[in-house]
Formats: sequence, C-alpha cells, structure tokens
Amino acid sequence: MRTALEEGLEIDEIAEIEEATKRPIDIGVIDRKNLSKEDRLFVYGVASWITRLDGVVSAAEQAALSKLAEALKVPEKPRGVVDGIAQDVANMSDDRPARYDLLALRRIIGERLALSSQKDPS
Repeated sequence: MRTALEEGLEIDEIAEIEEATKRPIDIGVIDRKNLSKEDRLFVYGVASWITRLDGVVSAAEQAALSKLAEALKVPEKPRGVVDGIAQDVANMSDDRPARYDLLALRRIIGERLALSSQKDPS
C-alpha cells in the first residue's frame, strides 16, 4: 500500500489493491496483457523477496514462485537476475520488511532491462 501511495495512485485504485490482497487468487490465472516486461519482472521480484523474508525458502514457496514465474512468462535466466536484485535491495536496509525499498527494486530492474536491451537490440 505504501508503494501505491508513493507512486501516486488514486485512492480508489489503492482501495482496489487493498481489497485484492484479502482474496487469494490462483497464480496460474494472471492477466499479462497489460503488463510490460518490466512489470512482470517487478512482480516476480516482489514475490522473490517475500519468499525470503523469514530467511528460509520452503519447497512450497519455491514451487509457488516457479508457478508465478511461469504464469508471468519470466524465463529462468531473468529469474536469477531478479532474485539477485531483490536480495541486494533487501540488504540495503536493516529495517526489513517495513522499509524494503520497492521503488529501488523497480528502478534497478528497469535499469538492468534497459542495459540488456542495449546489448541485445533484437
């Protein structure tokens, strides 16, 4: 919710997000049509960070993260890159999870994606 506020979303959009967090969804039914590659990597990155909050990634958490990556169509190599970025951002603050910098996660993913596309224009 904090990130939604920081991003300047309207109050009705924030209320919709808050309501959505109260209802579990099937990870396999993610509508990707309005998500950019950066959006999909960011969603995966947030999930990657969440799985590591307690310092242990269980088999069930890893399976859910893999299912999410598949639903988002995030290939294996970018998963590893985003996992590393999520961990690096987590290490930026001692006050986790309250001060995890989601905006930094988004910014770094965007920067790396831009660099990657400059190296491989295809």
